[in-house]
Amino acid sequence: MKDWDYEEIDYVRLMKAYLEQLIDVDAFRRRLFSMNAKRSALSHNAAEIIMKAYSKTDQYDAVLRLPDTIEEPELRKFIASSVEQLEALGYDLDDHEKA
Repeated sequence: MKDWDYEEIDYVRLMKAYLEQLIDVDAFRRRLFSMNAKRSALSHNAAEIIMKAYSKTDQYDAVLRLPDTIEEPELRKFIASSVEQLEALGYDLDDHEKA
């Protein structure tokens, strides 16, 4: 029995669902923020990548425009880079789901 709610591959799965447009940006934000509120078992490197993705996602707002607010294309590009970084650490969704 695991003692945490989420691990790295769960974040990769969520990010890919967003990038593949299986969920919209609002659903992605809600799920990411909800996941970060729960217990996670993450490696140090993966935690850094995920926290940066969380921070960048927090800068996105479809309505509010502040100096630090980003547009969705910038968010999408950052999340794609985050997935690439997580996959480079060995958290590849395709490999995980074959196991």
